[in-house]
Amino acid sequence: MSLSSPVGTVTTYTFNPSGAIEDWVVPFHDARICIKGQLGSIGDVAVAEVAGLFPDWEPGVAVAAGDVLAWDGTLVEVLQAHTTQADWTPDVVPALFRVYRSPAMTAWVAGIAVKAGERFTFGGATYEVVQAHTTQKGWEPDKVPSLWKKVA
Repeated sequence: MSLSSPVGTVTTYTFNPSGAIEDWVVPFHDARICIKGQLGSIGDVAVAEVAGLFPDWEPGVAVAAGDVLAWDGTLVEVLQAHTTQADWTPDVVPALFRVYRSPAMTAWVAGIAVKAGERFTFGGATYEVVQAHTTQKGWEPDKVPSLWKKVA
């Protein structure tokens, strides 16, 4: 996979576990920087494919705004500096994280950017996004008909 950057095209690196550490640390870091700058535009499938390049979200870690972490098969961007807590997961506290979806995410969760026409399940029903927005607690599909239309 290749991603474009302001200075040209950057090819995604493949980790070779038998290679010497100096053979992969710099390309790994460079790939993360390139991907981090394009998270909003590389697409849901690519986000899922590159999640393994980023450190896993875990409780008890000090994080800074702009950090990107792997979480639940996708990536999250830290919006506010804090120390992660087991009860402050990205789906529970969307004020702290932006969740980048993977194609497998069809259930409604807080903190993800959604586009008009996308469909999600919530409370045993299927809803279609009416207006693009970032999901959040209190704006669940069954509560905000200006954002969601029940389709099944």
